[in-house]
Amino acid sequence: MNLKNCREAETDYSGTASDVARKLAFAGLAMVWIFKVDVQGCPTLPAGLVWATAFIAVGLLFDLTQYVFGASYWTRKVKSKEAELVVDKGRPTEHFDEGKEFTIPFWYGRVTDLFFYGKLALVGCAYIALLWYIVTVKLFR
Repeated sequence: MNLKNCREAETDYSGTASDVARKLAFAGLAMVWIFKVDVQGCPTLPAGLVWATAFIAVGLLFDLTQYVFGASYWTRKVKSKEAELVVDKGRPTEHFDEGKEFTIPFWYGRVTDLFFYGKLALVGCAYIALLWYIVTVKLFR
């Protein structure tokens, strides 16, 4: 095992976790729709499902924000590194090494972690709220 293998495993598992969380969020919205109540012909959410819906909505917002933030950060990073290539009239330098390692700021990892773990926690909270609703309202009423 080396660092490259560890990074590949991290990427695989975090990508899978994001996919599963997103699918669970949409499945949670489907469950909310199943348990909605029609009041005078209009679909209405019972109070017990409002929290679940809110957690899902914010979780999906965190999911989108994680990817938008990452994409915009890496786009800016690529552009700044490409600017280092341009020396004379738009021609790249011949000695520039595109494979050269560079560091990223510490805060970048913390921001993406916030959105990644935040969406997982929010989807988890949504399912706790859904189970609470099902157990307290649907099963024991």
